[in-house]
Amino acid sequence: MHRRMLIADSDGRFLTKAKGVFEEEGFEVCTARDLTAVCLLLEREDFSVVIVELRLQDIPGEGGASVLLLVTAAAQRTPVIIITDYPSVQDVRDYLGPNPHGPPAADLISKNEGMEVLRASVRHVVDKRSSPVAVPA
Repeated sequence: MHRRMLIADSDGRFLTKAKGVFEEEGFEVCTARDLTAVCLLLEREDFSVVIVELRLQDIPGEGGASVLLLVTAAAQRTPVIIITDYPSVQDVRDYLGPNPHGPPAADLISKNEGMEVLRASVRHVVDKRSSPVAVPA
């Protein structure tokens, strides 16, 4: 199975580091630095997993709500992992809790937890997605 990943973050240093880490894990990695680029890539391409920064934005002050809508739409067909520098209890509720518009994000991770935690989350999400679904007899 060909593994493709989209990583979206406005921090170029983080993108470079994450891209290198996940390419070493065998992923083909696409990157984006704004919501417009993320939306275009999601419309045209399929990914095994999407990692997106919680406060990613195109217009100053319009990050959070727009990312929530993007996650809800993308999670219909692709697992989404949210990353952030400043996680809050409300973020967990918003992104991981019940959502009337679609499935929640697969995980929410603080960047401060380190790349190994993100790597473990990606492994879990991709393994879960590729596991065969049990069909009742």
